[in-house]
Amino acid sequence: MNLNLEAWEEKKLSELIYLSNGKGLTKKNFSDDGVFSVYGANGVIGRSDEAYIKHKTISIGRVGSCGAVNIILPPAWITDNAMYVSNIHESLNFDFLYFLLQNINLSEKRKQGVMPSLSQKEILDCKVKVPPLEEQEYIVTRIQDCLGRLEEIGILNKDNIDAIYSVKRSLVLGERRSDRDWVEVGELVDWIKDTESVSETETYHFVGTKSFGKGLFHSATRTAQDFKYPSLRRLRHRDFIYAKLMAWEGAFGMVPKEFDGFVVSPEFVVFRTKDGIICPEVLDTYFRSPICLEDVRNASTGSNKRRRRINPQAFLKLKMPVPPHDVQEQLKKVYEFEAKAAESWKDLPETLEKIRQGILRKAFAGEL
Repeated sequence: MNLNLEAWEEKKLSELIYLSNGKGLTKKNFSDDGVFSVYGANGVIGRSDEAYIKHKTISIGRVGSCGAVNIILPPAWITDNAMYVSNIHESLNFDFLYFLLQNINLSEKRKQGVMPSLSQKEILDCKVKVPPLEEQEYIVTRIQDCLGRLEEIGILNKDNIDAIYSVKRSLVLGERRSDRDWVEVGELVDWIKDTESVSETETYHFVGTKSFGKGLFHSATRTAQDFKYPSLRRLRHRDFIYAKLMAWEGAFGMVPKEFDGFVVSPEFVVFRTKDGIICPEVLDTYFRSPICLEDVRNASTGSNKRRRRINPQAFLKLKMPVPPHDVQEQLKKVYEFEAKAAESWKDLPETLEKIRQGILRKAFAGEL
């Protein structure tokens, strides 16, 4: 379709839509098994058995995530951290409006303060170019087509990550349990109990473990004035660690190269694999997989479900698969490939978002 840009009318949003603020919802009105979704400033924040939104609409973050734009499917509840489109002029296509609001970048219009906020007036005063309905529908189709292709790229990236994990898991476990020797962890690793005294002058980079086998992360950078531990454990590349408190939930991981020299508190347990028997990549793959969690949970103690701990001695009694050395070498190569791939993929989400913004800019300039 050839767009007639001269037919696009400039209007204020106040001529095209009405906005209403959401309604507060007390904690007692939230319910884990509620029938309806509760939306905050930027998406679903819970469930409730109450709803007042009866028609499909668009919410805009009012407090906190100012300017975040989301489609709301009824029935639902929108809290007072957001506003929503309560009426749309008949000359405006719903999906066109949704993309148009995203293209305006409403977050730039927020008022700064302890809690940033966005008012209806700041939105309704925005001037926009509005094509005829037929052209709006065409623009929406073009945007959806382009964004669909971007989504496919994101899905392919996730599929690649899942495929690498499947390869690692198959190398460690084999096709059947009988394919591997199952050995107590204590025969495979050395428990590193060494600590170092905290220095008043040093800055420490702390490591944490994510639950559900998600690996390690840089949790904080602190000086001695920021914590009370008299001593810490210094990590080395390829050490294997876990958090005593959350191990039952899969909080394990191998120290990557970028965390070499970082530290953990005494609440973490550190192991190093015995040379010539097993590589740490085997432990990392096995203990970050759901397969081992039942054994870990059974070995954990404590009356409070969320506060259960696994004692290092109990962990060392757990049995795990030991692949042949040639398979372990293959596993290390897969880890090397994964590290290189992760480096090349790390900027992908940001790149896709920039492309998405570019698509919207071109669409509303009549250039898509």
